Amino acid sequence: MTKKVFALFLPTLFTVNILNAQVRTNENLLRVSAGKLGIEQVSNYARAMALAKEKKWELSILLSNGNHARLTGVDEFGFPVYTRSYNNTIAAATTRANQLWPGGTSGFNLTGSTPTLQNKLGIWEYDGAPLKDHVEFSGRIVQKDVPAAGRSSDFHATHVAGTMIAKGINPVAKGMAFDIPNLISYDNNSDLSEMTAEAASGMLLSNHSYGLLTGWNYNTTNTRWEFYGRVGENEDYRYGYYSRESSLIDSILYNAPFYIMVQSAGNDRNNNGPEVGQPYYRYDASNTMISAGNRPAGISSNDGYDIIAGKAIAKNNITIGAVRGMAAGYNKPSDVVMSSFSAWGPTDDGRIKPD
Repeated sequence: MTKKVFALFLPTLFTVNILNAQVRTNENLLRVSAGKLGIEQVSNYARAMALAKEKKWELSILLSNGNHARLTGVDEFGFPVYTRSYNNTIAAATTRANQLWPGGTSGFNLTGSTPTLQNKLGIWEYDGAPLKDHVEFSGRIVQKDVPAAGRSSDFHATHVAGTMIAKGINPVAKGMAFDIPNLISYDNNSDLSEMTAEAASGMLLSNHSYGLLTGWNYNTTNTRWEFYGRVGENEDYRYGYYSRESSLIDSILYNAPFYIMVQSAGNDRNNNGPEVGQPYYRYDASNTMISAGNRPAGISSNDGYDIIAGKAIAKNNITIGAVRGMAAGYNKPSDVVMSSFSAWGPTDDGRIKPD
């Protein structure tokens, strides 16, 4: 398997032998880069904490659905980066993974039980970890860090891990690779350095159901609508933007040609902001969140195209959108109905996303 798109390389982190990059994993390069990325991400987080005190940024934002977004860094424009989890609506019947199982119409009889799949599947989650002693996991969760929020288990992480590997003790909860030896688990802190190290060690596939807080958001703690675009702009600059983070993802995947990163496209299409003429907040020129008066006409409502951001914009990963669940599986095109929330592309440079 090879990556189709040449990545943008950052000389301080990656040096590439172009003749070999897509036919072998550059283990030494990846291990060195993992250390450098780890230092960089820790430093970036420390800078975010310092700026939060100066500019009165919130460390955690309560979202309208009851979940939180947490301050995790600063981007290249000096704006705060808030990370949140995304809904997981994938089901075995919808994707027809159940047809790959024993008894399925494909005849492949796949379960994930192959011993060589030990340490090959990973999950990175927002804040928390899957419940390790859940009956469906049978001790197969290998948690490699301490979640930033201090939570030993998290509903969203447990739900996504279940979609991936649940044993099927409850048949309706059966996961895609239900008999795989184990699942490597991390929270999203220092994810780039951790992914780089795992790729060097031979990880083949990982899931990332989290992303940036972008566009409009109703801040439940402060009971107000907030818009995260730059001063004078009518849409969030991060939508469709090929950022430094995107390029780092591509560099990791280019140097690990057998490693696939699966990233959620995001849920922003139904976060539409207040009615025109209603009060809202946005960042000023110093990146401080202030009252901006009443919403004028013309600001994007996040309900159209070009509303994917962050890691999902990378070229070498697989970005996944969401459709309504199909209990009977796919049979014809009209069975597939777009969800009301899943983000649409394309990217600013014209590529199709989601994949």
